[in-house]
Amino acid sequence: MKSAVYFALLGALVLVGACKKEDPKPDNPGTPVESGKVYINMDNMWESASNDFVLGTMYTQSTSGDELTFYTLKYYVSNFKLKRSDGTWWSHPDSYFLVNEENPSSTILELSGAPLGTYTDIAFTFGVDSAKNVSGPQSGALSTANDMFWGWSSGYIMLKAEGTSPQGAGNVFSYHLGGFEGIYNIVKEMTYSFGATPLTVTKTGTPNIFMHVNISKMFDGLGSVSEGSTSSVGNISLSMGTAFHSGISFDHLEN
Repeated sequence: MKSAVYFALLGALVLVGACKKEDPKPDNPGTPVESGKVYINMDNMWESASNDFVLGTMYTQSTSGDELTFYTLKYYVSNFKLKRSDGTWWSHPDSYFLVNEENPSSTILELSGAPLGTYTDIAFTFGVDSAKNVSGPQSGALSTANDMFWGWSSGYIMLKAEGTSPQGAGNVFSYHLGGFEGIYNIVKEMTYSFGATPLTVTKTGTPNIFMHVNISKMFDGLGSVSEGSTSSVGNISLSMGTAFHSGISFDHLEN
């Protein structure tokens, strides 16, 4: 009797094991995720969307009355993320971009590898995070060849603005803004909602996100260029960097 029970149980276990082997596996981590591309347009402007920012053009800063003609404008944006409709986030790997007004193509950022689906928000960082600042020379957008690095101990220049002005000392102005830690940290993550229309990523689509960047806002944190230029980490960089953050806004998207 015991032998019969033993063999019956053994047969049942074999049957259960066979059934488990036939069950389909859950998600295979080795299976590539279908993805598409997203483009971020950093539209630099001066005080209004109808006034495109162009190097060599004289602009008047409304709060100070300063007359400013830029010959250099560069800034870093990094660590881009998209929020899925289910509330989870997809992070673009190793995303560091230098927006250089002298190179118009640099104002259009490509995020490849975005999983197919719909997204409700975008988040990114103004500047370069502390990990990259203390990691020595980098490549690509973070290369020292871009002339946006003070040295291994000082880190990256997050924003560089240079030009001429009759109000500036010697008729010029130069602002190199930096700081990635402590009370003078100007690196900031910002999040923007797309509103009623979500972003849709498909295999063949070319969705575009349009961000407005009001260059004049940085001078709201300064007063007048007559107060002098700066190339350091400190109160002026913090004030101008914080004001610059407020000039970045989401405008619209095109799926």
